[in-house]
Amino acid sequence: MMRLRCPADRRGVILSLPESGLPRPLVTIRTETTTRTLAMQPAGGEMILALGTEDALLDAMALSKGRFAVETQGLPPLIVPSWAEISRVIEDCR
Repeated sequence: MMRLRCPADRRGVILSLPESGLPRPLVTIRTETTTRTLAMQPAGGEMILALGTEDALLDAMALSKGRFAVETQGLPPLIVPSWAEISRVIEDCR
């Protein structure tokens, strides 16, 4: 399960995934227009990736036609629908 959230104590979007068993796994996010690989950080039973509110990857995720992929070392790939909720979290954080 993937979560996107906007913590009140910081300006940015946090992408959370279950632990993969690796100390700093890489996650690749593939959208219609962008592909980027980033290192995740362990955080109390899950892994997180912090993205600044102006990161173009967020717009690519929100505006991707239909879906985008989240591929993480040690976990099965996720195909995530680019529903309105994703845009809502991003816009609320901005």
